[in-house]
Amino acid sequence: MSVIEKISELEKKYQVKSIRSKGIVIWPLIRIYLSYEIFGKNPVKVKRNKAIRYLKNCFYGFGSWFKKYDILVFNESGSRKIIDHLYYDKFDFIDKKYRVLFVELPNPNHYYRTLIPTKHIVSKIPLYLLIEVLKRTKFRNAQIENNEVLKTMQNNLQFKTDYNSLVKQFFSQHYIGKLISKIYRPKAVFFTSYFTNMGYVKAFKEFNIPTIELQHGVINEEHFAYRYFIENDKTLFPDFFLTFGKSEKKVFDLPNQLIDVYNVFETGHFYIDYISKNSKNDPTLTKIKKPYKRSLAVSGQVVYDIKIWEIIEDSAKRSPDTLFCIIPRNVEDNYYSRQKLPNNVHIITHLNCYETIISCDFHCTVNSSCSIESISLGVPNILLNIEDKAKQYYENKLSPKFTFFANNAMELLSLIESIDVNQMNRKEIIDSNNEYIVPNFEKNLNQFIDKLLNV
Repeated sequence: MSVIEKISELEKKYQVKSIRSKGIVIWPLIRIYLSYEIFGKNPVKVKRNKAIRYLKNCFYGFGSWFKKYDILVFNESGSRKIIDHLYYDKFDFIDKKYRVLFVELPNPNHYYRTLIPTKHIVSKIPLYLLIEVLKRTKFRNAQIENNEVLKTMQNNLQFKTDYNSLVKQFFSQHYIGKLISKIYRPKAVFFTSYFTNMGYVKAFKEFNIPTIELQHGVINEEHFAYRYFIENDKTLFPDFFLTFGKSEKKVFDLPNQLIDVYNVFETGHFYIDYISKNSKNDPTLTKIKKPYKRSLAVSGQVVYDIKIWEIIEDSAKRSPDTLFCIIPRNVEDNYYSRQKLPNNVHIITHLNCYETIISCDFHCTVNSSCSIESISLGVPNILLNIEDKAKQYYENKLSPKFTFFANNAMELLSLIESIDVNQMNRKEIIDSNNEYIVPNFEKNLNQFIDKLLNV
């Protein structure tokens, strides 16, 4: 039984909507962290010393707190990507006519201001510190009503999350969010992830400030943060979702109580869009490619690396005029670096996966999400159908004109040598993937904002 199916069963078995605090149904908050436990992640505990450990970041961009802004953005540094020697966040593409304040979580640290294009940015750490103070003072007595339902659930299923601390954190966020709303009066607030910011979301919505999540990862019918079977307090959820493509919109069109599908808009993926339009020939990889007739970028997957290597090693020995560029999932410690590599196999570490894929003729993996991204970069796939996983994931999703399947080295080589990529239209490859990643991220994002703010 999947995580989402287990959650659905719990919601049928227990009176989860009776779990409240100060009259607010807090099941959506608890549901997220409970789902992580079911998923097998370590129990999520609100660590009291978390803000202290990041104290050194507290005054990052501190002067930016004292200005007026049109838009607030709650982001994290780990989502930044390097573009022309600067580390960009997707929200950096908001039109410069809007004054935007980034409230950034260091993950793990903030970048030096000289290394980012962001003009107005502060650390989220002061908010964490304030939350810790509020949890111990103003909201120290916050209680869960009808706690017996939650206790029964915990006892039966052995959940360990500190839900009382989560509730105190929620009300602390809510209190801070109301202060921010009164002080800044923003016209809109964007989040990378709504479900770690529910208190803020509720506060902004109470001030009629539109709240928006811009997709940061996978959204599908199995993701517990994006599929709700029972009606909940909508003030805990964003007003709008902006997605990579059209397929995510279908998730909200299923029986789903999260958000109205008409408030979901596809905007694309900022970095895929940039790489697709601004790819440059890397001199190092160009030199490596020169002796070979064709090149194949291979995205590693830790769980399949041994079997991937068996096929790639065999293929490389049989086809010395083909270059195999390995993109390991973990650069520091990966299976491939411990193997004896044929001359036509190179491990690429000086480029990221997107830069490597777009520089090659083909892309190869098992069922990595890079399979979707490579098509949006205009590069056809040859997927290794190990344990039938490639077909299970992508046979009915990606166009058969540009995604092919190989069960072994001989089939892989047959496809490599028979497919003429020069006869393929790159734009047609990219357009075939609009279901998953639409092009023109910057244009789509700013058209949405202009319409939202009546500009």
